[in-house]
Amino acid sequence: MTAFIRAEGMGKRYGLVRAGDPGWRKRGTELWALRDIDLVVREGETVGVIGPNGAGKSTLFKLISRVTRPTRGRLEVGGRVSALIELGAGFHPELSGRENIFLCGSILGMTKKEIAARFDEIVAFSELDDFIEAPVKRYSSGMYLRLGFSVAAHLSPDILLMDEVLSVGDLAFQAKCIDWMYSFANAGRIFFLASHQMHHVERLCRRAVYLDKGRVIFDGPVERAISLYLGDLGAKENRRGRRAPEPRLQAGPLAITSISILDEAGEPLEAVAADAPLRIRIGYDAPLPVPRPKVEIAFNGGGRRVGQANTAGGGAMSATLAGKGLIEFHWPRCLLAPNHYTLDVYISDGRTMADLCVWKGCLGFRVLAPPGFRLGSGEPGFFRIPGDWTFG
Repeated sequence: MTAFIRAEGMGKRYGLVRAGDPGWRKRGTELWALRDIDLVVREGETVGVIGPNGAGKSTLFKLISRVTRPTRGRLEVGGRVSALIELGAGFHPELSGRENIFLCGSILGMTKKEIAARFDEIVAFSELDDFIEAPVKRYSSGMYLRLGFSVAAHLSPDILLMDEVLSVGDLAFQAKCIDWMYSFANAGRIFFLASHQMHHVERLCRRAVYLDKGRVIFDGPVERAISLYLGDLGAKENRRGRRAPEPRLQAGPLAITSISILDEAGEPLEAVAADAPLRIRIGYDAPLPVPRPKVEIAFNGGGRRVGQANTAGGGAMSATLAGKGLIEFHWPRCLLAPNHYTLDVYISDGRTMADLCVWKGCLGFRVLAPPGFRLGSGEPGFFRIPGDWTFG
């Protein structure tokens, strides 16, 4: 059977209850976890599902894996579905790891012989040889992940659904899982990944569905979906009243008024492609002339500074700043690894090096993975290191 997923006008509603007087509960409002979902996924597609908490990602996976049924609309799924939606899902706590492997396989419609043929491979991948006969209620969360992932991955699914679960695993096993998912995603079957770690989505998926409040906001190329999602997150934070960092005037009549990232054509960017050129444009207002200041741009990732560029180190002799104007930094080739970054901007007196104006965290942006980029460890780091390789 050719694997496929087809949803038309699909919605899922849950009834909510709220506490009433002591001893009873009364029905409250209804929650539509998903609304009006139209989705077609064909064999060979790799799809990321992104969005904030409560967007409907897990509900979508539960519908596709037939854990629950739509309240309205149609959903057709062709092929064997395997899913890792939450830790321990589908496991019986009183049964051993061995017994749960056979239980999960039988739920997927496999025969005992088919499961037995894959049993050793599942146990070897999970690295739980010494615990496979123990009841899973004694497993740690990391052990649950090992067994759950191994079962979901090795029972020959046509459609594989992976929710955000890898965070509880150790780094070595995470890397092992990411490598396996990369192989699966390139094997011509249907692969879904729901994750808040955008570098995993960028690496493993070619298409992304951006959900918010149960509706599809965007369905298309993964880079565009992530860009829209991150842009909306920033807008929501501002609407909640979170103030953007403001320039702090330390000495001298100078203010940084704006900062933006542009492509080579001068168009604003929300995300930057690795290895692509970019421009950083800084707006300033200097009521009094500031002769030959030092300008510095610091790149931050993971809570620490990962690099900087400045006019002194770059051999640039900046002109006198007077009135309102613009400063541009051109980076011919962005060597930042796929990850999220923020910028700090400093303008200092060129003679004394005293800061005239500092704006920390003034802009956030994401670097997207180039086509075919593969992370060996599952974590992107902050810089791509170019060089030549030779083999003897």
